[in-house]
Amino acid sequence: MRRRFGAGIYTAATLWAAFFLILCKVAPAEAASIGIGWDPSNDRNVVGYRIHYGDQSRHYTKTVQVKGRLTSSAVIDNLEEGKAYFFAVTAYVANGKESAYSPEISNMKPPRIKIPVSRRLPKTSDGKIPPSRPPLPAQ
Repeated sequence: MRRRFGAGIYTAATLWAAFFLILCKVAPAEAASIGIGWDPSNDRNVVGYRIHYGDQSRHYTKTVQVKGRLTSSAVIDNLEEGKAYFFAVTAYVANGKESAYSPEISNMKPPRIKIPVSRRLPKTSDGKIPPSRPPLPAQ
């Protein structure tokens, strides 16, 4: 599938690969700013990127524009501490046309999982605590 993007042509697969946020760095939810990174586009028509974000998934209410085709990161400031935000990146060309959104990322912390731990550790008949798993067989 090919789309016309300004004066150049690009494939949707190329953009998805270029903007896949593998290299993203997300700060903890307590931070008042967040750093985001992406793979820059190799399309020579791209003149910059827009970072779209908001406090609801896929509902972006704010945009930060980053100039430069080879730019690959930005810091978003003035975020409310402890609040979850959702981010996606687009590339744009000189006439303002934008690519599709990158995959979305969030600064939400993964939920804490409590693992119950027995206060009483099992003991062998000689009063020692056994290993947590059986020893590996000798080779």
